[in-house]
Amino acid sequence: MGDMKSTLRVIKSHGYWVIHFKPTKNYEVENKNYTNLQQLVRNSAVQLRGWDVPHVPTSSAEHQDMYNIDDGIEAWCDFGIHKEVWRLFFDGEFIAYIALNEDWYQDDSWLNNQLPFKSIQPDKILNPIGSVMYAVTEWFEFIKRLIEAEHIKGDVKVHIELRNVLDRKLDLLDHMRVPLRGIYAARQNEIIAIDEVVPSIDLRQQSTKVASKAIIKILHMFQWNGLMEQQISIEQDKLFKREFY
Repeated sequence: MGDMKSTLRVIKSHGYWVIHFKPTKNYEVENKNYTNLQQLVRNSAVQLRGWDVPHVPTSSAEHQDMYNIDDGIEAWCDFGIHKEVWRLFFDGEFIAYIALNEDWYQDDSWLNNQLPFKSIQPDKILNPIGSVMYAVTEWFEFIKRLIEAEHIKGDVKVHIELRNVLDRKLDLLDHMRVPLRGIYAARQNEIIAIDEVVPSIDLRQQSTKVASKAIIKILHMFQWNGLMEQQISIEQDKLFKREFY
């Protein structure tokens, strides 16, 4: 049976995301209701591609769990390509470590027998659409929902970072799309997509634009310099409409 600590070690053995955000102003939480906090994260999780972001376990099992901790709740999951741990606190702070799916195709009993996934080795590629454009957009949508639910009050300090990506190359992994021309690869092991205070009103009214800036920063670090915000906006629109093909 797994647990949070062992799952975190697995995540850090290859490429992974660090997602960390918190309100800029501290405030006292008088009523620390764990049931309400768990229900809040269930209601706020983003489920546009089948898998929820963050993943909220519905029950305790050998591959996942969610439970109360001091001042918040904690969850972990180690299921095929999906490996993550996260904490949400009563004061609005959230931190998560999420494995890059591309590094765990061999660990997935369904995908490891399918093309092109079965031939992909860990630490080699990153899908710029699913694992960057869609993923970052989903995380900013999650922040937006917590603000709308008034769990986060005021402006938000947001830190999103990719780790263990040195020499990793972009790969669309989709024969329906025009292949990338040339090689786009990371020349550093850690990439900070965003580390700044974002006004609450921006997250409420234009979270996709805030996400777009972070996406561009990441893909620029993979040498994809010609990417434009309009291209990202088109992909974000497909995501929310669930028009992936």
